[in-house]
Amino acid sequence: MKQTFARFRLLVGLLSILIVPAAAVRAQDSAAVSASPTITPLPGGGMAYFFPARPDVPATAPDPWARGLVTAFEAPRAAVTSTDDDRDNTDSTTWYVYEHQTATDVLTTAATSNLRVVDWSIESTAGDGQISAVYVSNTQSFAKTWWILANATPTDLLSFVTTNNARIVSQKVFADPAPGGDVRHYAVLVSNTGQDAKTWYFYNNQTIDQLTSLWQANDARIVQVDAYRKNGSTLYAAVMIANTGTDARTWFWYVNASVADIGNLLTANNARLVDLDPDPTTGNYNVIMNSCDGGCPAWWWYVGVATSDLLSTVNGLGARLIDVNTTAGCNDQCWAIVMTAMTPEPGTEAGFVAVAALLGLRGRAQRMRGEPSRASRKKAIAAVGTSSASAIAV
Repeated sequence: MKQTFARFRLLVGLLSILIVPAAAVRAQDSAAVSASPTITPLPGGGMAYFFPARPDVPATAPDPWARGLVTAFEAPRAAVTSTDDDRDNTDSTTWYVYEHQTATDVLTTAATSNLRVVDWSIESTAGDGQISAVYVSNTQSFAKTWWILANATPTDLLSFVTTNNARIVSQKVFADPAPGGDVRHYAVLVSNTGQDAKTWYFYNNQTIDQLTSLWQANDARIVQVDAYRKNGSTLYAAVMIANTGTDARTWFWYVNASVADIGNLLTANNARLVDLDPDPTTGNYNVIMNSCDGGCPAWWWYVGVATSDLLSTVNGLGARLIDVNTTAGCNDQCWAIVMTAMTPEPGTEAGFVAVAALLGLRGRAQRMRGEPSRASRKKAIAAVGTSSASAIAV
């Protein structure tokens, strides 16, 4: 393990020197791992990319000089078996985060090294795109058959998930700039079969009240919510899963919440963040929380972190990025992130504070564990959901 972390620290040292991305992605050493995705044009002009699960093919480390590689974590041991979704899976795994990748870069990174995208931020939709993406090794408990859909219309997305029995696990939605256009989806999907099978729903062009009625009617909970501007109004696209059986959670969602509001609400609800997305008009956030009353892994969240600080923020915590959002600024990009611990659990709270103080982090961090005191709810509340499908609208 010491040798593994020594190699990792050497990689970190190289990356800290080379914050400016290399000009191109270099070829990987292991040609046996490489497998091009199956590409399918969509009727509405988007593209679908298919990646079959290859559980017998080990993941390989991307080239440390590759375009946009920000940081990496080499798992100190093999993952154990888990049936959890990505944002609840705390198995140890190798993972990577990149910025400023084109769509072609994303496909190359995933296919060449047997990695899978678990979340992404679409920096730009122009041309071949600009993307910040988080990958995990698509092996062991993280191994899944999966797809990327880029620039898909709602009609194409619905047809695709129905035909392929697929489920959205991460998406970003943009209003179509064409006159009379609907919205365009950039989505990561997994095969909705076996241990990953869930009853699920997705909607777009919804108001807050409409989404509240929908999750109540479906006895579901929202797991992804994305806001966008259309015809002068803020609307929402959401992914829900049935809030029943092993997927039942007490949960909460809020729109247009400030960083201070989120911190207070996390304490009041004894909850952890599972989805964090910027509001397109206010600079605040739309968030989803799950209750920690039954226990939660150690986790962290930061906003306003520079790319140069991101590398140091995630290193040494034994954690994994599960949610990323980027905006221009901070001398490159400003990141809003959520992380969860991987087993074995990271160091003590004192160790975390020491690292944060040493690095002089400009981002805001929260770590929620134990039983925080309860405080009054703020007016940032949009709706509160529980497994009994009650709601409060403010």
